[in-house]
Amino acid sequence: MPADDSDSRGSVEAVSILWQRRGMIGAAVAAATGLAALLLAVIPPRYTGEVLVALNTRTAPTAQVVTTKPSVVAPPLTTVLVETEMDILRSRRLAGQVVDALKLERDPEFNTRLKPSLLPAVVVAAWQDVVDALGTGGAVDDHTATVEAVRKRLAVKSSADSYAIRLGFEAEEPEKAALIANTFADLYIRDQRQSKLADIRVATGWINQQIAELRRDLDRETDDLVAFRHRNHLAPADTRDQGVVASQQLVAIETELARVQRDRADAEAELAQARQARKAGPDAMAALTIVEDSPYFQEVRKEEAKVLGKIAELSVGYKDNSPAVQALKGQLATLQHEMDRQIAGQVGLLANRAAQARAREDVLKARIDDITNGSAASDAAMSELEQRQKLIQAKNTMLDSFLARLAELTNRAELDEPDAHIASRAAAPARPSFPKPWLFLGVAFTGSLGLSVSLAFFLERFRSGFQSTRQVREVLDLPTFGIIPRLPRRALPGDHLVDKPESAYAEAVRSAQLALLNARGGVGAGGGGAVMVTSSLPGEGKTAFAVSLGRSLALAGRRTLLVDADLRRPGVARQLDAYRIPGLADLLGQHASPDEAVRHDPRTGLDFVAAGARTRDPQRLLGDPRLRGLFATWLAAYDMVLVDTPPVMVAFDAALLADNCGMALYVVEWDRTPRRAVEAGIEHLRGFDVPVAGVVLSKIDLDRQRQYGDYVDFCFRNSEYYGE
Repeated sequence: MPADDSDSRGSVEAVSILWQRRGMIGAAVAAATGLAALLLAVIPPRYTGEVLVALNTRTAPTAQVVTTKPSVVAPPLTTVLVETEMDILRSRRLAGQVVDALKLERDPEFNTRLKPSLLPAVVVAAWQDVVDALGTGGAVDDHTATVEAVRKRLAVKSSADSYAIRLGFEAEEPEKAALIANTFADLYIRDQRQSKLADIRVATGWINQQIAELRRDLDRETDDLVAFRHRNHLAPADTRDQGVVASQQLVAIETELARVQRDRADAEAELAQARQARKAGPDAMAALTIVEDSPYFQEVRKEEAKVLGKIAELSVGYKDNSPAVQALKGQLATLQHEMDRQIAGQVGLLANRAAQARAREDVLKARIDDITNGSAASDAAMSELEQRQKLIQAKNTMLDSFLARLAELTNRAELDEPDAHIASRAAAPARPSFPKPWLFLGVAFTGSLGLSVSLAFFLERFRSGFQSTRQVREVLDLPTFGIIPRLPRRALPGDHLVDKPESAYAEAVRSAQLALLNARGGVGAGGGGAVMVTSSLPGEGKTAFAVSLGRSLALAGRRTLLVDADLRRPGVARQLDAYRIPGLADLLGQHASPDEAVRHDPRTGLDFVAAGARTRDPQRLLGDPRLRGLFATWLAAYDMVLVDTPPVMVAFDAALLADNCGMALYVVEWDRTPRRAVEAGIEHLRGFDVPVAGVVLSKIDLDRQRQYGDYVDFCFRNSEYYGE
């Protein structure tokens, strides 16, 4: 049960603290939420166009078509490879291509130098001069700045268990966001294709070099073979042996056959390359030798490039079905049709050339069969001749292999696919992605509420004064004798008690009076000495409380004497409207008799001894041995003797009165006097054997004090009980 009570009390205190700081919390939340709403109205919305790019995880079927060799399995995709592709998408090079393709350098959204400045031109120029002088900028051109601005708007991400990459781009217009995102993806796929084509071009160039070298070697070997035949008289007209003649004829025919086969292979390779190029499209036809070497085709290609450039420029501002775009597309189709017609004619010529080569090859093979069946060579010259023929045949075989590989690479260049494809193109978003109003306002509201609540508890944590009787009990281990409400600034507490005996202030003093009498009753017979009324620091209200307590005791019929022992800053006489009268200093200085020093308050019957004349050495007077005798006389004559002393943390005077006081009431100003000062003052009194009976909290703001869950919550609340 105690734990539950403690938890409940803590919750009540937390709510009370927040309620007290409600103004600060409300102002902070309202300011933050209002600022967020203002930012929502000022910040231009941004839309995000998102493209889904999927990395290919399987070998394309066309890869099996272009070659008869066993396929090489591509290495599996890994997280590192996916991250590499994402880095390529984020690269400055790709962003620069997008900027160039869409001419974003002319767009004020990305080129900040094109945005109108809110500052005067003179100020902007002066600031730019300062920046240039400091060397912190000015070297970045418009294109570089635009590329960096575009890269900042780009978002590339992928899940850990997926080979799909999400590419998003933010722009102030939904159509622009979708267009730029799609352009990023298109250029990325195009770069992949061009990279593969570049690799194939390198391989093709090396194979062409090898083919050229083999052809030179074959020509040289063939010439050497003819020279060897003449040198050894192996010509058909000079032979004496029909076998030798047959062998010579066979060599000549085979040599001729090798040349015909080479011509036939070249013609078929060019024919196959041309046919595949016609199927693949204009880009593949442009790589053909018959196109590259033809001035006519070069001129047509230049016209085609100009038309494509114009279409790309118009696609930024016009739709695909606009008349201008359709006209250019028609012109492009005419150029491509004319080129296709011319290439068809060239393909026909290549087909005729290949057919003639095959016919010539068949004739030579037939002659070789006839000669081979009729004779055989057996001499040393014929043997060497055969070796030379084998060498030529081997090189012809190698040439055929290179030609086949060249045809394979040509086909792959047209049929091979990039390593990624666009799975989903970006569409113009319907709603802005930034800022999101409810999320923006919610974060502002929640964040400001959390910060202001934390600040409220932080400020409460570092409040150094006492705010409740519970804190007094926990920190000082002392009871609270009274809680004295704050009075208006110009009201004299003692007069207020007399003038308004039914007020909350008078009731609070009477409550402290009752607690004091109970504590005195526990001391023993004779009252146990005078009661010291003191505090830690000046201005805590100890003198006002001492006067009010003395008057309350006197009104209750008790013979009470109030002694003002604060010889440094006396206040009792002023509180009782008695000025320039002899007092304790005059009495101890033998300038007045006891009867002259003790004065009477006609309104309440309180007797009091004022501080008297000013003295430069109050400690010498308070240490006078005659003071003990005076207190003994007063204690015998009165029921209660109250002593108003200087604050214990300011002067040592209170310790000099320790022998004459049986207990002390410690006055603490509510929520102001530092706890360390109170603890030090009480410890100081205890060091001189002055027991502190209890604490009186003064100048309490009852409205603010409600938050602390104290019994004060139930005190002085019902106005019908108090005559205010």
